[in-house]
Amino acid sequence: MTTVTIDKVEYNIEDFTEAATESLKVVQANLRITADKEHELQCLKAIGAVKVAELKQLLTGEEAPSDD
Repeated sequence: MTTVTIDKVEYNIEDFTEAATESLKVVQANLRITADKEHELQCLKAIGAVKVAELKQLLTGEEAPSDD
């Protein structure tokens, strides 16, 4: 039995109507896309921080702090 939990209530997917199944597919796709976009945003922020540090080093001549 496969279930999905919505607002702390479990629903048996096997009992879903065709419309409910299609809606679930949209919700699942939305969650995957959201997770992908959040990952992309985290990567962009990390790259941005590195590039700001590189720019600061170029402008000030100071060495960037190491992770050691």
